[in-house]
Amino acid sequence: MAVSIYSYNMHGLNLGQHVLRELCKVEGIILLQDHWLGPDDLNSIYAFSSDVCFATSAICNEFVVVCLEADPLEMLPSSFIDL
Repeated sequence: MAVSIYSYNMHGLNLGQHVLRELCKVEGIILLQDHWLGPDDLNSIYAFSSDVCFATSAICNEFVVVCLEADPLEMLPSSFIDL
């Protein structure tokens, strides 16, 4: 089974939200850069998809990882994990 991986530089959530909505309609893994969301705003990613695994923010002085839902490996096909 093939897995599609998409990487998208949003240039801010407001500017990139239209393309993100389209990406969420296809199956695959979406890697977002430059969403410009602070740690307290990462939950707004749920407005686009409830399948968010995790999100990070580098806006503050420390690296923050927010676990939003399930283990990311649980969402991948087993053939992909065995690579």
